[in-house]
Amino acid sequence: MKTKICGITNLRDAKFAIEYGAWALGFNFYKPSPRFLQIEQAGEIIKDLPKTIVKVGLFVDQDYATIHQIMEDLELDLAQVYQDYDCSIDAKKSMIFVIQPFLAEELPPLNVLREYGYVLIDAPRGRNDVYGGSGKLANWEIASELSRDVKLILAGGLNSHNIANATSAVHPWGVDVCSGVESSPGIKDPILLKQFLNQTSYE
Repeated sequence: MKTKICGITNLRDAKFAIEYGAWALGFNFYKPSPRFLQIEQAGEIIKDLPKTIVKVGLFVDQDYATIHQIMEDLELDLAQVYQDYDCSIDAKKSMIFVIQPFLAEELPPLNVLREYGYVLIDAPRGRNDVYGGSGKLANWEIASELSRDVKLILAGGLNSHNIANATSAVHPWGVDVCSGVESSPGIKDPILLKQFLNQTSYE
């Protein structure tokens, strides 16, 4: 099971996540988020990280040219996006496409989802929710169906208390956690990180 720790805002948290077995770290470039980072701030963290850790930029409402430039500048491995981009299949293979369905009927067509390197299913957005980090659960029934057809990353309200049930129900390729390992928005709790990663960081 691969685990992505999202909403990294400082080097200390990044190093704890890597030490405990994270596959990837997420850096949030969406300004309304409490975990938002300036590009320069992310660069200061990333320059001190090992090449082996997968580095992911989270982008909302950004055009593809901007995303591509930031990925190059920061040497990001993947872009986490919230819309279907009109770009090459090669470019999409370096993207995590986020979906937040309440009902199965809201899903994009399967052929669209399969173009992306990964599909991340998160909790449906409420009226006042920012993208991700809400602590709410995704639709596990939809996620379970999708996990058969795409490289699925399960997100949404995961923590050390529910991760076993979540992975048993969904059988995802990987999982993504943010608020479930925090002491406050943007600040990871080393104990919660270790407890979570101890349950997910295995081949």
